[in-house]
Amino acid sequence: MSAAGRTRTAPAGMSPLRFAVAACAHWEHGYDTAYRRLAEQEPDLVVHLGDYIYEYEPQGYTALGQTAREHAGAKCRTLADYRVRHAQYKSDHDLQAAHLVAPWLVAFDDHEIENNWAGPASSSQAPEFRDAGAVPHARVHQPPGAPRQGLGGEFTIPSGHAALQP
Repeated sequence: MSAAGRTRTAPAGMSPLRFAVAACAHWEHGYDTAYRRLAEQEPDLVVHLGDYIYEYEPQGYTALGQTAREHAGAKCRTLADYRVRHAQYKSDHDLQAAHLVAPWLVAFDDHEIENNWAGPASSSQAPEFRDAGAVPHARVHQPPGAPRQGLGGEFTIPSGHAALQP
């Protein structure tokens, strides 16, 4: 069972609203200790700008120096693959702590699906990247009411309402 998180009623007039921003956290490139610091700051909202997970196979996108830890499974192609990868990222204790302190508004970027994808094309030219797994997976992890197409959009937080949930 997951630990209970926290959400609060939005401040009147949305001020002051303390929020944190995160992006591009590749599992293999290191331990995500910045999430621990984010949790310590107890923001009202966390906005993740994308690349919450990376779809690469183990050692598929190397950082300078040594890999800190390794992706589970092969490159993500199916809904089951994406679920395993998402679960692996969520096993990070610092990320868990960050999810407990505030609701998250998560946008998806390219790596939640396929590197540099746009329409039917991607940097790997892999025709299967937009199979039945990739796009539905990315949408499952969006907040209720978030835009379902594209990367842009608008999300309204009504003042005086607990509109977001972790």
